[in-house]
Amino acid sequence: MSEYVFGYLLAHIRGHDFYRQQQRQKYWQVEPLPRHTSLQSMRFLLLGTGSIAQHLAKTAQHFGMHVTGINSTGNTVDGFDVIETMPTLGEALTKADVVVNLLPSTPATRNVLNVDMLAMLKPDAILFNVGRGDALDLDALNSQLIVNPTQQAIIDVFTQEPLPNSHAIWERENAIITPHISAPSQPEQIVTLFSQNYHSYLAGKPLLNIIDFNKGY
Repeated sequence: MSEYVFGYLLAHIRGHDFYRQQQRQKYWQVEPLPRHTSLQSMRFLLLGTGSIAQHLAKTAQHFGMHVTGINSTGNTVDGFDVIETMPTLGEALTKADVVVNLLPSTPATRNVLNVDMLAMLKPDAILFNVGRGDALDLDALNSQLIVNPTQQAIIDVFTQEPLPNSHAIWERENAIITPHISAPSQPEQIVTLFSQNYHSYLAGKPLLNIIDFNKGY
């Protein structure tokens, strides 16, 4: 998932599409400089601070980004410069250059990125949804992208999958839609995890990736 996020992020801020189009025209011209031409010093907001978010946070810090995490407790987490809680989400969104949703699907997270929260985004913010589709109001995002053409959304998960071909978000030039492929599980990874848990179970040791059914994830 880190490869997915940073692949699209780097391509966007370094003008990949612009230079590909220019190459087709055999034209040599430097793109008019946007506000950001490097990840360094950009503000990176992660909704969620679990294991995936921690990996993304460390990668972001390697690029010199300022990393903020949102979780339910406000407890400090390694790899983050700042930890906020959900009640401060709106304020955090106003400061973020890049927002990555990694939240699970629970009653508390459904439509957390709604019309009011999306309106808090910077005019040139970049939004990723790679957690769960129902955390994002897709209709509100579609309207948001129309009004703010310099914003960018990269969306990999949806409340309804496949995404219906009638949905207007397909038409947005400033949206990238992928079919739930940001973090594919390779067979060897699945077998390794199962084997580790199997042997731990036989030995009476703690298991990896335990689900808390009370929390919903």
